[in-house]
Amino acid sequence: AEMDETFRKRVADRHAGGQRTARENIADLVDSGSFVEVGGLLVAAQRTRRSVEDLVLRTPADGLVAGIGTVNSHHFGEVRSRTAVLAYDYTVLAGTQGYWNHRKSDRVIDMALQQQIPVIWLCEGGGGRPGDVDATMFGSTVSAPLWSLLGRLSGIAPMIGLVTGR
Repeated sequence: AEMDETFRKRVADRHAGGQRTARENIADLVDSGSFVEVGGLLVAAQRTRRSVEDLVLRTPADGLVAGIGTVNSHHFGEVRSRTAVLAYDYTVLAGTQGYWNHRKSDRVIDMALQQQIPVIWLCEGGGGRPGDVDATMFGSTVSAPLWSLLGRLSGIAPMIGLVTGR
């Protein structure tokens, strides 16, 4: 993917502070070549206030890298090691949670429920993103699917949440 100078600086700043990117963390967690990203072409729901070109360059994956990969498949086999992995990307709008990344997390957790696979969620960021003006985002329309899905997954598959950052 294309990386502009501003984004390169954000990554360099994270590295200088001893931190890593969401994609680096996922790459080290899952088995090499196994991660299949969901919603990687999404951008922030801000088309009424920013150009599509700017959104593509500055809000890749709408700030949430998510998908399915295998973890330690050499020990457990590919089927038993399938894991849903989600990571907020602090280099995109300070890791805030936007309209489309909420929808993406709903989709990936639903996939985990359907496949009865574990979930690992790497959380870091500034919370909700009020700047997503293209869609209604706050209220029960955002939180209801995710919390319901997580409740249904509880007791079926392990769920691990890690809060990273400083």
